[in-house]
Amino acid sequence: MYITLSKKNAYFSAIILAIILYVFSHSAMAEVECFDTQGNSTSHLTTKIEKPIEISTADLKPGTIIWQSPEITLQLLCRDYQSNVNQGNIFLNFDPTNMISNIPPSLMIYVKYRGADRPIMPKNALFVSRLVGCAPLLCPPEPVIVSFSIVIKATGQALPADGNIHSNGEYALFNVGAKNSNSISSSYNAYLGGLSNIHFVSCKPQINVVANNGNTLDFGPVQSHNAQAGKTEKQIQFSVVANLTNAGQDCQGKAMNVSFSTTNPTNGGDMILPSNDSGFGFSVSPANDQNRFIPLNTSVPLGYVNGSVVKNDFVASLRWLNNSPKIGVSSASANVDVTFK
Repeated sequence: MYITLSKKNAYFSAIILAIILYVFSHSAMAEVECFDTQGNSTSHLTTKIEKPIEISTADLKPGTIIWQSPEITLQLLCRDYQSNVNQGNIFLNFDPTNMISNIPPSLMIYVKYRGADRPIMPKNALFVSRLVGCAPLLCPPEPVIVSFSIVIKATGQALPADGNIHSNGEYALFNVGAKNSNSISSSYNAYLGGLSNIHFVSCKPQINVVANNGNTLDFGPVQSHNAQAGKTEKQIQFSVVANLTNAGQDCQGKAMNVSFSTTNPTNGGDMILPSNDSGFGFSVSPANDQNRFIPLNTSVPLGYVNGSVVKNDFVASLRWLNNSPKIGVSSASANVDVTFK
């Protein structure tokens, strides 16, 4: 009898010990873990500025976009290790290594997420999604999709004396995981590199848009009964003119680039809408290739500067999105940014 009780007690003690070890080993794990679809929890994405960018000092007003990446989509798997159901929230945690402050103050890094530019600052966190949650270690990983782009803007603060950004490293912009997680090992991380490819030059041209109504494109009256989805209704030519007289010696021989952006709603990446329900929009194309619409926020080469005035012609097209456009007076605005390389 004594021997039998002893064996049962020993067995019970072993179970208690196993449970205690399980609980303590689990508590050391991350609350939420995110990894790529290959199952690598330490994997990361690095976006680099691959080619040199030369920015005219004339463009350096606070908020001027210096560089913007294409939209990036992360397809991740995340697992909730909490014991409470429905408590696993996924966040973008900015500047997890507290290194963004090492970037020269003339630049500010943003992540464009869900239509808004979010500055990369320590302890900032953006909610992404909520995991279903289940019993610890029994949760299958759940898919999480994060789409964003990286934006670099001028702050208006003093530039480096030589006009160059001396930042050769890679900077952790954010990780994907539990709120305020600074763990590099248990979160998926997004990095930015190549800042040393940004150079500021003393080139201050006067940029003008010349259209059929000053710097405004006036399409005049358009008949709604002509609307046919996918059809181009009307086109108007305009010019972007750079006057380089007294603009500085750094301009000559540089490659000039132009990009178009807007604060209006957009469609398809290359169309500016007066409103979300307008039923039509405007696209820009080179005058010599009128059916090749220029993507928004994308630099297009215009050729090399050689002379005092550089003029480039474009065409704005009014395009129908559906057969029942919104009636009334409509307008939209676009920004024209010219840079030099």
